[in-house]
Amino acid sequence: MDSISSLLILSAIFTLALAEGSPLYLLLALILLPLSWKLVEREKRFVLGPWSSTLLTLLALLWALLELFFLSGSFLLSLAHFLILVLLIKNFQPKSTTDYFYLYLLSLILMLVAAVISSELFFGLAFLWYMVCGVWALLLLHFRQETGAEQVVSPPPRPSAGGSLRPLFALVPLLVWGFTLLFFVLVPRLGAGIWQGQVARGLAISGFSETVDLNDIASILESPEVVMWVEIPASPPAPFASSLRWRGRVFDRYSRGRWHAVESPVRWFVADVQDRILLSPPGSRGTELRQRFTLSRLETRVLFGAYRVEQIKGLPWAIQDGAGAIATADPHRYGLKYEVVSRLPPEPGD
Repeated sequence: MDSISSLLILSAIFTLALAEGSPLYLLLALILLPLSWKLVEREKRFVLGPWSSTLLTLLALLWALLELFFLSGSFLLSLAHFLILVLLIKNFQPKSTTDYFYLYLLSLILMLVAAVISSELFFGLAFLWYMVCGVWALLLLHFRQETGAEQVVSPPPRPSAGGSLRPLFALVPLLVWGFTLLFFVLVPRLGAGIWQGQVARGLAISGFSETVDLNDIASILESPEVVMWVEIPASPPAPFASSLRWRGRVFDRYSRGRWHAVESPVRWFVADVQDRILLSPPGSRGTELRQRFTLSRLETRVLFGAYRVEQIKGLPWAIQDGAGAIATADPHRYGLKYEVVSRLPPEPGD
């Protein structure tokens, strides 16, 4: 019973992981689900009590809020990750028939989230597998409920299902399949921000995207969209005005129709109480240059600024790699506004 329930839950988490492109929670489930089956159901030597379960659930809720407001910014994915943690916690508790129904309902919600954020055909195959596991789990749950009930007296004979009910039994799975197919086809194409969250892809830009697909080149060349606005409150001195250039990224790996760059070691910088990210100590030589950037929705994590960037305002944290490139943790899929203070190198002879 618990093995098929774990398989059903794992199928839902696996489908969600494929849809969002992150294996973190799938790896967590692959570790904890077999462990819960071994310790709780097979050996019966570990069970979470009510207080421990409540505390872990509150911690999971706190993590979901942290992810929503400071990490991903996606309400839908934060909710799905919270439900995954609740499912894993519940597997370490003793379960009644009602608890199994709750577990199956939460796994179905995860499948709906995967349907919202996925536009790939693999979801159809994953949902077919989920339906097989779901029917199997419900049948076993029904048998467990029937065989576990103690009957003092023999119940009166039940009337057999007539021919009028049999078409209904065949119609219900078809309705469920049709509703899910409609949900999968329509919802991902509506583009509502609260549903799509950070899953929607931003605009690709030449030289700064994380990866470049072969079919992105034509869309980049044909797009008339303005993707960045730069405001310099105080105009730079004339000698530096013509020397400001953008430095792009070098893609050195190609696989499966796309170019990408090999990741290098990075350093994390966190904003201080004055909302400043200090990347380097303030220099005494050179000219200070302030810039305000407004970025459109882009499929890039790169932060722009004249070399050499000393501090950034308006962001909670930033990343700097070994080559000096500055970036955020996630692509700017909702746009971005920030301010940069740079220290331009002095002219020769200064």
